[in-house]
Parts: sequence; structure tokens; C-alpha cells
Amino acid sequence: MEVKAYQCKHCGEIYKTNAKASKCEISCEEQRVEQERQKILQKEMQELVHYVRLNAQSVEDVCRMSEEVSKKLFGKYYIKKLILNVGYREHASNTHSAPIGMKSNFIASKNPDLPTGYPALTGEITIVYNKEPKGFSDEHFNRYNGIAGINTGSGGYRSSKEGYTCSYGVTLWLDDFPKIKENIEKVFLENNKFEEQQKQIVQEYEKELKKSTYIDGLDFDIKKLTKEVEELNARLQTVRQAKNDAIKEISTPFKEKIENLHTKTENGFRVSRPHKAL
Repeated sequence: MEVKAYQCKHCGEIYKTNAKASKCEISCEEQRVEQERQKILQKEMQELVHYVRLNAQSVEDVCRMSEEVSKKLFGKYYIKKLILNVGYREHASNTHSAPIGMKSNFIASKNPDLPTGYPALTGEITIVYNKEPKGFSDEHFNRYNGIAGINTGSGGYRSSKEGYTCSYGVTLWLDDFPKIKENIEKVFLENNKFEEQQKQIVQEYEKELKKSTYIDGLDFDIKKLTKEVEELNARLQTVRQAKNDAIKEISTPFKEKIENLHTKTENGFRVSRPHKAL
């Protein structure tokens, strides 16, 4: 006896009837379309998550782009204003976070082979939301469904005067912000060029100074006059001391006469007489 079977062309499942196989194919196709849609959504989400760090060229860009992206990532609540007060550090501690793909090192003594820091921008971040966000506000900065690259530290709620406002310590690892890193490296390169040019100019100046016989002559005069001034100062001190000694010698007998007159007996009482000291 011949037995017919029908197979779903998508998943390979075997059915006794063509209707059931066709129904399975329709279901599999719907699942495939939904999976593709979810992949696209996930890709778009990840592009948003990493958009700020991969495209920002300055700290100002990080603030502006974070405000824009938050409206797409967070839904009903979003960042009205983000303020970064940060400065460059060549070796920022990686105890609580690290660049994406790198390891943190909470206890360096137990992990001597791991780095203890990386170049970063560190300081404080202030976040003003349109309203109180769901969950903790620092949870919105992560590499999964938040804004990647902004690593918050200690802090929390501050006020609600202009909006729900929070402040935290913050670290932006330069390796996570390639365009900012490139711009900072350009600044360092320009500074190095400037310092090198300045060094060359100073060397040329010092070389010209050594060539000048006129300046050498003035240096000689300055040394000579300086020595004469020192000698005159010494003589001046000697003369001043001689003057003081002479005045003391002359005034001593007169002081003694005044001391002998400083009291007088009147009606059995001794009365002190004021006198002008010499």
C-alpha cells in the first residue's frame, strides 16, 4: 500500500496531509519574517546604542547627541540636558570600568598582569530628564540598551528644579570614542611641534647672544658695578655704625645727669619728674 507524506519546505517537518504541511510552511514563513524584523530592530538598536561614542568628535557632541538619541532609546522619558565637566587623564583608574573589550582591575594586587588604567576623560556628568525615569538613571548608560561609552560612578538624584536632575562621577575611555581620541592626539601632536619649534627658537637666540661682544662687555660692566655697589654697601654699614657709636658716647654723661634729677623730695614725698630721654 502506498503512503503519501508531505514535508514543510522550511523546517522539514513531515505531515500526512498537504494542508497541514502548507499550514506549517505559512507558520514558518511568518516566524522567519518576524526573526528578520527582530534582527533589523536589534541592529538599529545597537546602532543607536553606539551612535554617540562612534560619531562624537568633541565633548559637546557627546552631550548633544546623547540628548537626541535618548528620545529614541528611552521612550516617554528622555534627557533634556546633559552636561559633562571633564578633563584629560593619561592614566585613569580602571577599578570599576574599562574600555569596551578590555578588562577592569578592581584589585590590582590580585591581578598584577592586568593594566591599572587607560587614557580617559574623567570628571562629572549632570543629567536633566524631562521627568523621573524608570529605574536608576545611571542604568541608561550601558552597551546593551542604553548609551554606550559613558561610565558613571558614585552620585545620584540632586534636584527637580529644571527637571529630574542627577549627577555622577564619569569616565569616558578614549578607546571608546575613536574620533575624540583622534582629535586629542592631533592636539598633542601640534603641541609637540610647537614645543620643538619653541626649543629651536630659544637655541638660536642663545646662539646669537653668545656671538655678541657688546653684550659680553655689558656683562663685564654689570659684574664690576655690582661689586662696587657691594663694597659701598659695606662701607655704608660701617659709617652708620660709627655714627651710632659716637652718639652713644656723647649722650651717656648727659643721661646720667638726668637720672640723678629724676626724683625730688617735697613735703616728705618723693615725686617723679618726667624727663625727655636723650
